[in-house]
Formats: sequence, C-alpha cells, structure tokens
Amino acid sequence: MKSLTEWFILSGLSVLSPVVMAQAGSAEAGQRGFGMCMACHSVDGSAKATGPTLKGIAGRKAASDEGYKSYSAALKGSKITWDDEKLLEYMAAPTKLVPGTTMVINVPGEAQRKDLLAYLKSLK
Repeated sequence: MKSLTEWFILSGLSVLSPVVMAQAGSAEAGQRGFGMCMACHSVDGSAKATGPTLKGIAGRKAASDEGYKSYSAALKGSKITWDDEKLLEYMAAPTKLVPGTTMVINVPGEAQRKDLLAYLKSLK
C-alpha cells in the first residue's frame, strides 16, 4: 500500500500545493479590490496628481516613477525596492514602514493584500 504522500505524487498532485495556494493571491480578486486604490493611482502607466502609477511597481525602486512629481521626502529617502515583502508590508501599514510618507491608506486583511500584490505583479 502506498503512503498518502506517494499517492499525491503519483497522482500528479503536490502535498505542498494547498499550502502554496493558501499563500498566493488571486490577480482577479486583486483587480476587483483595486477600486479603493483607483482614486489616487492608475494602472495604465500615467501618474495622477494624487499618486504614481502602479503599473510596473513590482521590482521598481520607491519614488522612481518619473511621471509623478510629488513623492514625500520620506519615500524618496527610503531606498526601498518594491519586492513582494516590502509591497505587502507597505500595504499593511505605509506610515509604519516609511514614517512621513503621504500614503496613509492601508489595505485591511492579509488575503486582500496578497490579492492586490498578485494583481500589481501582473501589470507589466
């Protein structure tokens, strides 16, 4: 008789897949949840008067969107590169990560932040 792990592997399933799936966000859900961000941010590459575009944010240096001219001194001086960890941390508590930032809206809920992260990473 095969072990449960062997059965999963032979069936083409991964024992880790439920764990990985629980950690990953849904880009589709993130797009639906992006509505609260649209007041200040675009996703088409154009900056708004109230915030930079979030298109291409993943992997970008903080305060580096040349189309947006009103970054706070705090964000400019942060030396952050927007990787997954920093984006999730910033969405949870922007003023905690970067005291003095003008971004004061946080995204409640870990699942919602992960969904938004998946959506933001899809914007190339």
